[in-house]
Amino acid sequence: MPPPPSAAFLRLRAFIAERMRMSHIYQPLMLMELLGRSSPAPAQDVARRILGEDVTQIEYYTERVKRMVGRVLTGNGITAYGNGAYSLIGGEELSDGERDELLELCRQRLDAFREQRGEEVFAHRSRHRSPISGSVKYRVLTRARGRCECCGAHEHQRAIEVDHIIPKNQGGSDDITNLQALCFRCNAGKRDTDCTDFRGLQARYGHPVAGCVFCALEGSGAASQQVV
Repeated sequence: MPPPPSAAFLRLRAFIAERMRMSHIYQPLMLMELLGRSSPAPAQDVARRILGEDVTQIEYYTERVKRMVGRVLTGNGITAYGNGAYSLIGGEELSDGERDELLELCRQRLDAFREQRGEEVFAHRSRHRSPISGSVKYRVLTRARGRCECCGAHEHQRAIEVDHIIPKNQGGSDDITNLQALCFRCNAGKRDTDCTDFRGLQARYGHPVAGCVFCALEGSGAASQQVV
């Protein structure tokens, strides 16, 4: 006969099933991290658990891998890409000791770079930047109809982020008049050195300007597509 449930189990089950009020996914993820270990969890480990469930972050860094770091390493003959995965060329020839030595060398290079650059390494996601409130973000995305105001991608296609038209490091404010909706690709491409205002760009495509050569070409293209 199994032993009766502990008081701790009953208390936690009641909280999780009945009393836990969620405005985001954070509480169950923190509990999962704590339940999966027998020792206390550092706050950084809880943060990693949450980060692992954040689809927008995963998509953002997946694009960075494909378009930047993966492309550079593959171009240098260090990695190979196939079937959606990367492999280390010659990796099967490495002994455990050789892998440990290379890992330590990578750590040394990483530490030296961070010491040289400091917090600038992840400045674009710095915690010292004031976050955009949920209500303001909702207004920006609603105004953009859930689409990137640069390329037109829908929020179901790519993660849409709130971008400062005039970057914060150039004196841009958090006022909604200085905010626009960009997908993570366009936002990463714009970076914090560009002040281009993309709001209304997609709508302007539907209103050709008389005498504009490019509008005329766009119109003829549309007409030819209709004929076909």
